[in-house]
Formats: sequence, C-alpha cells, structure tokens
Amino acid sequence: MSDNNQKVNSSMCPKASATLDVLRQAWMKNVVTLPPKVTVSGASVKGTSATVPDTGVRVDGHTLRELELIGASGNTSTFTMSLSLQQLSTGWYVNNVNTGF
Repeated sequence: MSDNNQKVNSSMCPKASATLDVLRQAWMKNVVTLPPKVTVSGASVKGTSATVPDTGVRVDGHTLRELELIGASGNTSTFTMSLSLQQLSTGWYVNNVNTGF
C-alpha cells in the first residue's frame, strides 16, 4: 500500500480480521459500564509528553492492570504495560502502548 491513509477492511484481510476478533473477545471485560469513568494519576510529565503506568489508570474504579489480567493464568509478575501520552492543544492523547514480558 503506497497510500498511508488507505483503510484496510475485513474483506481485504480475512485472517487478520478473525485474529483481531479473537483478541477483542479475549479482552472484553464485563466489569466496566459505558461510558466509563477514567482517572489518571502518577504520570511522569516532560513538556508535552508523558508516561503513565497501567497502575495509574483507573477505569470505573479498577486499575488498568487489574483489567489487563482478568482471566490471565500463570506467572503475570513479569508483564508490564504503560501508556505514552502526547499533549495536543488542551488534551492528552495516547500515542503508544508499551508492553513487556
């Protein structure tokens, strides 16, 4: 694809669509009501960039870390996740999800 703005739909890539649907189902959490109340604390801010750990994001009273690990099995102590944020105008937006195992 030479045009970076071109959208890929499910008919163009059925295997990827099926894989993403499985991931979506695995990550569905029935503990959050829409629209969720989200709060953020513990962000490390440097100018117009920031990083926040998964334990610093609360969704309807649950940390993002707790939500990530619903249904997880085995040793989850080495799994890490943080969000990189970028300030645009008066708002902050996620520009990267950092994970480690």
